[in-house]
Amino acid sequence: MVKDEIIKKINIEQLDRKILNMIYPKYSKVVVKIDTLNIELIKEYFARSKFNHPYKIHTLTSGKTNKNIYTFETVVLLLEVEDLIMNIKKVDPSAWVSRSSVQKIYGAFDYSGVE
Repeated sequence: MVKDEIIKKINIEQLDRKILNMIYPKYSKVVVKIDTLNIELIKEYFARSKFNHPYKIHTLTSGKTNKNIYTFETVVLLLEVEDLIMNIKKVDPSAWVSRSSVQKIYGAFDYSGVE
C-alpha cells in the first residue's frame, strides 16, 4: 500500500514538472559553462551578485598554451540565463560561455528566488 502511494506521488510530481515546463518554459533548467583564465573575476561576480545557485569549478590545462583554464558549471532557470551570460561577458569579455538544456533532473530545484 505504501509503495503504491509513493509511486503515485512520484508519477504526479514528474507530470507536474512536465506540465510546468510546457506551460511556463521559463522554468526549464539550463546548464551554463563558463571557461575563463580569470578565475577571480568570475568568483567576485558570483559573490557580488549573490548568485544563489551552486556551481562547480574544474581546472583544465590548455593544450595550446599549457595554461590553466577554469570552468564554472551551474544549472539555472531559462529566465535567468541571458542576464547571467550578459553579465559574465561584461566582467570577463574573453570568457567562453556555453549553455545546454537539461533533459531530466533527479532531485529538487529551489524556485524561491524566482517567485
